[in-house]
Amino acid sequence: MKKLGNILALGLILMFSSCMKDVDLSKKPVSGNLQDINISSTFNWSTSKTVNVNITGLPTQDLVISTLIISLNDGSMLYQEAHDMSQSKAIQIIVPNVEQSIKLKYGSEEYTLPIDNNKVDFSFIPVLQDK
Repeated sequence: MKKLGNILALGLILMFSSCMKDVDLSKKPVSGNLQDINISSTFNWSTSKTVNVNITGLPTQDLVISTLIISLNDGSMLYQEAHDMSQSKAIQIIVPNVEQSIKLKYGSEEYTLPIDNNKVDFSFIPVLQDK
């Protein structure tokens, strides 16, 4: 019986000692008012950016029209149209700030193009390499 009393007393001590309130170590409470927050004047709140896509056409003897698709790398389509390869075109698209490149697909050909200073340049005119 004495052992049972000791075990019960030990259990009560552990129970009450574990119910101590945690010490709050934070320095000061966070304000819920945006005017109280110090933010750099150069901070960019925007989560997206406008990108200018410039496409240079390739003069052809025959009319070549195929589907032009511009998409993000994850496959999200941003732009689609039937496009004449001989025509140059300027397109504005909006992409997330984190995107560094886009995909351009014309017919069966697909290209990954880098975004440089919110601008993408593409030409149907092939680049010839010296051998």
